[in-house]
Amino acid sequence: RPARAAPDGHTLLINSSHATIPALVARVPYNTLGDFVGIAVAGFSPYVLVASPQLPVRTAQELVALLRGAPSRYNMATAGIGSGVHVAAELFRAQTGVQVELIHYRGGGPSVAALVANEVHFGTPTMASSIGQVRGGNLRALAVLAAQRTPALPDVPSAPEAGLSGAVIEEFFPILAPVATPPAAVAALGEAFRGAIAQTAGRLAEVAGVAPRAGFETSQQVMELVRQSMESHTAILRAAGVQPE
Repeated sequence: RPARAAPDGHTLLINSSHATIPALVARVPYNTLGDFVGIAVAGFSPYVLVASPQLPVRTAQELVALLRGAPSRYNMATAGIGSGVHVAAELFRAQTGVQVELIHYRGGGPSVAALVANEVHFGTPTMASSIGQVRGGNLRALAVLAAQRTPALPDVPSAPEAGLSGAVIEEFFPILAPVATPPAAVAALGEAFRGAIAQTAGRLAEVAGVAPRAGFETSQQVMELVRQSMESHTAILRAAGVQPE
């Protein structure tokens, strides 16, 4: 386990679910914040509000109107209870007040496949799992749940543009090391990762919508991002009735 690994700079953790785990697991065998030190953030990727092309909507507001006009008639796919996709779905439900049934699939791939097959009406998958189907016309993207548009889907409105300013939520990939890792190693690793991320940023943004962002150059900034995300994700899931097991 990375939290208990030798703090020699050779064992790192990259986990987009790191901030969500405390909301789901009653006895996490490590301290999500205290047992780690931040190295860098590999990138951010917004969740995407998508609908089956067979659903008669072309904008987010048309979708919201449809859902409000027929409470509990439509359903929404997630990648499983507690997944980032589930958190995004609960945020969408809370911000819009719509009544829809959540269908929890076992992973992002099955949830997107169900959307394409019209087994479920709409969802908020990760961009990486859905961008190919959006570009291929098998899913209709109504909004990217980010503050600004993404170059990966430049014609799709951002959450504020789509009238969903309260539904901004992005997947991110923190790079962490055991807390006792020497500061010199943390600094060297951070510099190396940021350089590598910058070199691959264009390709990652094009293929999967994953893009780096300024403001996470220090260990403290990385861990503050994890802390804020842990608190917000826990609050969203608790409000939805999800309790740790």
